[in-house]
Amino acid sequence: MLEFLKHLKEDRLSKRLIEERYTHNEDFPYRTRFFEEIPFKNGITLSIQASGIHNSKPEKTLSDLTQYEAFELGLKTMDVKNFVSMDYATRDKAFSQIFRDYFDGSIYSSVPTPLIEDLFQKMKNEYGLAESL
Repeated sequence: MLEFLKHLKEDRLSKRLIEERYTHNEDFPYRTRFFEEIPFKNGITLSIQASGIHNSKPEKTLSDLTQYEAFELGLKTMDVKNFVSMDYATRDKAFSQIFRDYFDGSIYSSVPTPLIEDLFQKMKNEYGLAESL
């Protein structure tokens, strides 16, 4: 089971855009959707995104998140909200190297879903989940 999927909640802007523009078709392939960040007690948040405007596979907006093979991933610091590299997220340098090929200098593109789950579990076990932002 992919636990991180249970923590993906659409943010208010996405919900408003759906109400205003896309009420007729929930699986509109290019509709904008953003999920809230998942915070951890080490001060890092995971921004996990998938939609028609994100680097996910497929690159379309699906209502069933289990259908994604890969997600766009961003890591941010809670204090200044800057994107950071994987080295800030985990002390396991060998694990962080696995993500190197997906990094574009700011975000991680089309990261396989099982790898996102591995990262989520590693951070949850190392640091613990923080309260919602």
